[in-house]
Amino acid sequence: MDSKFVIFGQERAGTTSLISALNKNDRIVHEPLSSLTGDLEHNPRYSQIIKDHKMDPNNLPESKNIPYFNKFNNIAEDYERLWSFLDSLFNTFDGVKHVWCTSSEEGNENFLSYCQAHGIKIIFQYRESAFDPAVSWQLANQVQIWQLGENKEHKSTVDSFDYQELEEPPIKRRTAWYKKYIPHYHSLLPPNSLVSKYEDLYGLETYQERLEKFNSIVDYLDIEIDENNVENFLGTDRRVFGKKAYNKIPNYQEMFDKYGREKIIL
Repeated sequence: MDSKFVIFGQERAGTTSLISALNKNDRIVHEPLSSLTGDLEHNPRYSQIIKDHKMDPNNLPESKNIPYFNKFNNIAEDYERLWSFLDSLFNTFDGVKHVWCTSSEEGNENFLSYCQAHGIKIIFQYRESAFDPAVSWQLANQVQIWQLGENKEHKSTVDSFDYQELEEPPIKRRTAWYKKYIPHYHSLLPPNSLVSKYEDLYGLETYQERLEKFNSIVDYLDIEIDENNVENFLGTDRRVFGKKAYNKIPNYQEMFDKYGREKIIL
């Protein structure tokens, strides 16, 4: 693989499944600008880069500009330090997944600036629905499960969970947030970026339809893929929260009636 690429996307928009389908191997790093990432524990080469750049989260101050206590956001906002870190990262890895909610606006703009200056291909992954990812985020926090797992090992927990009512303030806040920032980051993309909409990939009903859409992404990146891996992560039973979960939420219809028709049109 000669192409360097990033998936720069919205949370709860299928970014993890997409990068896993593209290449599930040690040439990819997940969330390198989040001090909360699991890759700190299980990706030795990434951990070494963190050490080399003196980015031990225990020794960094908390950022004032981003929630979730992501201490790496201070690095993302430091233009020179970020570029040095990304030089090391892309010398070691071919693909990076970065979800923009883990960094501040300044950090994300610096990240996109680096990618444009270095000719790194960008897949911009987002959801047209502003409501669905807001709900998915809240449910994931209820269940404490964000993905089904490589072998769908968390599916039974998701299916049997006793879902609580949705909290309206976070739903209202997130739908407004998506409507503001998705167009903003889209406007900053280099001209040759590829825009990928969740609904046009994971929303398709058959695996064959999804595969055709996915192959257009592969052609854009010009990379090799593992077909077995693709079949697993593009499966039609991969959605974490769907109708089965929604039917258990006491006030789902009420929240849908208020916010369910909120769309992001690019």
